[in-house]
Amino acid sequence: YGERAKVNLSLSDSRKSKNDMDFVLITRPKFYRGLAYSILGKLYHEVPGWPISFGNDNKSIVVLKKGIKANPNNRLNYLFLAEVYFNENRIKKALQTIATGFKVPFDNQFITEERYYLKKLKNLKKKIIKYQQFNNEFFL
Repeated sequence: YGERAKVNLSLSDSRKSKNDMDFVLITRPKFYRGLAYSILGKLYHEVPGWPISFGNDNKSIVVLKKGIKANPNNRLNYLFLAEVYFNENRIKKALQTIATGFKVPFDNQFITEERYYLKKLKNLKKKIIKYQQFNNEFFL
């Protein structure tokens, strides 16, 4: 029962976060470089889908692409979008998204975040390449 209560509480928090991000996107979509798109896209990807919760990778992709369109210099959206593509086994799209994320100009206003996101992109790329190598060896 305790574990179920924790899950229900975290899903409740997720729903509240979703509602908050929806509100931000309506009222101030460019707030903090469009971070609400990043958070909402990540939520759609991470939470379980229907009937348990609102998770939906297709919605995640749509939201993250909107975030990129609203602010193409927010590297975080590229990272999250690449993660969704990789988890959906859309390897080529994931690698293309990572490559685009690397091309985003470095924002000296957010040095710590930029370094962190670049490191995460690099690690995700390594993970995908390793995955590809394993599949190539295994299925040959």
